[in-house]
Amino acid sequence: MACVFGVDVGGTTIKFSVIDEAGTICEHWAIPTNTADAGASIPADIAAQLVAKNAELAQTGEAALAIGVGVPGPVCEGMVERAVNLG
Repeated sequence: MACVFGVDVGGTTIKFSVIDEAGTICEHWAIPTNTADAGASIPADIAAQLVAKNAELAQTGEAALAIGVGVPGPVCEGMVERAVNLG
């Protein structure tokens, strides 16, 4: 079965979900947001979570087809600008 990942980047936590083709949230979890060094580790933290979950899904024959990410600020040319709650 195909699914997608949802990611919500917040000032205190980064929330993740696995959503099936019908739009049902099948799984969700969160990690603390590391705002040290102006949030420099946030992309790597997100990637590590998604790579690990995708490997877990692959063992069951599922596949993540897309990732949707919500961020606390405008995005310009692939970069989040002025995300004040992330430092």
